[in-house]
Amino acid sequence: MRKIIITCSLILLLLAVFMVATSSKGNSSKAQEEEVFAIEIYHCTTCGFRSKAEDAASALKKEYGVEADIQIGDPGSFEVYVNDELIFSRLEEGRFPSNEELIELITERY
Repeated sequence: MRKIIITCSLILLLLAVFMVATSSKGNSSKAQEEEVFAIEIYHCTTCGFRSKAEDAASALKKEYGVEADIQIGDPGSFEVYVNDELIFSRLEEGRFPSNEELIELITERY
């Protein structure tokens, strides 16, 4: 009889641990799914950077399902903001980012 009680207690304990583990995983996944990104890409129109902005916006939409807002920026600029945080600036870096780099930068921060 004692072995049955111990076995049942262990089964209940394992069930409780499993339920706690799966409910916390579900909450974190749900929180990640509900997170919303506001992506803005500012580009120089006189430099002809619009196509690069559209290409980046397309890659980000494919990856995150979010439409990037493409805006006219300062001369020579190509800047990407996520939730009002600058994540890439051509003026600071002296180069354009690859779409993969933008995805990596966003994934690291969010």
